[in-house]
Amino acid sequence: MKIKLKPISRLFILLILFGSVLACSDSKEGVNRAKAVEIRNDKADSKGKMLAYEHAVTIKHTQSEILSHYNSTIKLCQSNVEINCSILSASYSIGTYKRPSIKMRVNTDGVDTLIKHAKDKGEVTQQSTSIDDLTKSFVETEKRIEMLTQYRDKLLEIQIRAANDVESLIKIAKELTTTQSQLERTQSSKYRLEQRTDRDLLTITFIHSAKSESMWDSLSGSIADIPENFTYGLSETLEEIVYLIPWFFVIVFMFIFFRWLWHKTTAKTKK
Repeated sequence: MKIKLKPISRLFILLILFGSVLACSDSKEGVNRAKAVEIRNDKADSKGKMLAYEHAVTIKHTQSEILSHYNSTIKLCQSNVEINCSILSASYSIGTYKRPSIKMRVNTDGVDTLIKHAKDKGEVTQQSTSIDDLTKSFVETEKRIEMLTQYRDKLLEIQIRAANDVESLIKIAKELTTTQSQLERTQSSKYRLEQRTDRDLLTITFIHSAKSESMWDSLSGSIADIPENFTYGLSETLEEIVYLIPWFFVIVFMFIFFRWLWHKTTAKTKK
């Protein structure tokens, strides 16, 4: 007995098989994988590699100058349109031995501008640059977006053909939702990769130069830190006391128990 399938059902089954192949395409090897590698290599050679640069700089200033350089660097990043700078994070706390830092996303040409401004009258004690090659990730992401877009378009075509088949419409709508969600996530991944390659990541950390300070400046800074250090020490002490409270009750209970047991044992011995 042969089972006859409607044209819509046959097309829907083919689409499901196509979706299964798409879902496991990242883990398959063979001829398709070799072709994908060739495509990535050709694209890298024609358009250049997608490189993400990360710079880290540590600058030493006197205690009195750290806050002004910290604020002026943030202001320069926000006001200079040419370097296309964005503040990702900035941290500063009052104290003699604190290390304020600013993390920024900036154009390649703006890295030297910000470093030069931040180190004015100061000293660069450490500077490093790391490079991450994202060419492979970028090309694979683009290829996955193309495959998901084609699959979504095929589902839309079948949705039009299956206008009178309610059961097929429900299945197609469910598959469309899943595919669209995967497509949006992949597009977001591509956007994050582009953000990393279009602009460099720069982290500037300011440290305190104790040698350039007079004895009175160091002493006054230590005196100013007394309230903060006292509060910190008090909070740590109270936290340790809270941890010890349960053990206090355990020790008291054990003491009472062993004392009762000792009295009971000695009473039997006397009898």
